[in-house]
Order: sequence, then structure tokens, then C-alpha cells
Amino acid sequence: MRTKLGLRLHRSKSNRSSDSGFTLTDLLVAASLTAAVVAAGGVGMASMIDASTVANAKTERRVELNRSLDFISNEVRKASSLVENAEGAADPASFSTPGATSPTKVLMLNLPNAAAPVVYYVAQPSSGNWSGPRVVYRWGPKFDAMVTTRTWEIHLLGKVSL
Repeated sequence: MRTKLGLRLHRSKSNRSSDSGFTLTDLLVAASLTAAVVAAGGVGMASMIDASTVANAKTERRVELNRSLDFISNEVRKASSLVENAEGAADPASFSTPGATSPTKVLMLNLPNAAAPVVYYVAQPSSGNWSGPRVVYRWGPKFDAMVTTRTWEIHLLGKVSL
């Protein structure tokens, strides 16, 4: 009986050799499903990268904004006095706003040991990396050492849209 069963199994295996494997239809279905899964994963990955880029840009703007506000608040603390109504106050000698369109003075600080006040003003950005519609600029003595020579410096404070 074992011999007959063994022969039968052997014969049935040899008859199936032409039927073994996957059909072309099976392969095409598997390939199309794989392509769909990979495409969906690629779209998801691209979406995650875009969201991460936007979040990083917002975080960078917030950090720069906080650094600028810290700098301004430190300068306000060091000031001996504030000029009231900065917009209507007389401009310091040699005050200029190169490249700024329609500037508006918003803050004037008298610092100890400084020949001229520090002026913060807002204006439309002339060009560059700052996003508008207005940017905060600083004019006055160098901030690292209060010396009598006046320099014009731009400090970043752009519009942050969160």
C-alpha cells in the first residue's frame, strides 16, 4: 500500500509541474498593489516633510523675534530716559533711513554715555529676507559699546504670521 501511495503522490507532483507558480495576472495584481502602497507612503512622507519645514520656519521666526525683543528690552532697561511721542520728536543729527520706505519712529531712547539717542522705527522693507508689510529698524550708537560715533544698524523684527 505504501508503494502505491508513494507512486500516486509522485505522479500527482509530476503532473502539476506545469501548473506550479504564479500567473501573470497574480503578478500584475501584486505589483499594482505594491505600487499603490509605495505611492501612498511617498505622498505621506512628502506631506510630513512639508509640515516639518513649515514648523521649523515658524520656530526659527519665533526664536529670532524673541532674541530681538530681548535686545530691545535690555536697551530699554539701560536707557536713562525715553523720549515721549517718538513720532513727533525731532530727528537726531544725521538721522537717516537708507533703503526704508515710509519710516515711522516708534521709540527713542536716551542711553547713558551716548551722544545721540537710539531710534527704533518701522518701515516697509526695501528688499531682502524680511517679510512685510513692516519691519522694525534700529538707528543709533553701536550696541556693544556706547561710543560717540553713530552707526546705522538693522535689527531683525519682521512680521510673524503664526
